[in-house]
Amino acid sequence: MPQKNQSGQNLTNTDISATDNSVLYFDNISSFDINAEIPGDINSPVYVYMGPNSGTVNVHVNANSRRPVIIYAEGATTISIDYSQSKACTLRGIIYAPNNGTVAINANKGTFSGTIAATNIDLRGGEGHYRYENFSGTDSSGGSTSGTTTVTLTNDPSGITWND
Repeated sequence: MPQKNQSGQNLTNTDISATDNSVLYFDNISSFDINAEIPGDINSPVYVYMGPNSGTVNVHVNANSRRPVIIYAEGATTISIDYSQSKACTLRGIIYAPNNGTVAINANKGTFSGTIAATNIDLRGGEGHYRYENFSGTDSSGGSTSGTTTVTLTNDPSGITWND
């Protein structure tokens, strides 16, 4: 896929093609916004790559993303997802921060639909909704599937802390 160095901070701007997959490269940005539905095919993801020089990146969700947003953080990046407090929005996608990365979500009645994989996950907010959605799909059309699943722990849960 063609890589586009992202100069703006609005993920719904004209840098994103409305008809094909898009790869946006951030390597030292502090935030980006989803202020409107991302144009294009609802099953065509937008890939956001955050290079190793990214520190804390704040993602402001002010509208439903519509298209899945696949966020990959190469370094020990903190990805902070903050939903609009004025309305309930849905962010669809995958957040992947495997290299000592942290994902912090302040849901504010928002919904995350997808998968989160990180060394540290911090879910906050008075009310939030988290739904599993499979973007890898098993059908040949590349569509997504959703549903409920049982979460099982693969390691001893002694390292898990729960805050009230």
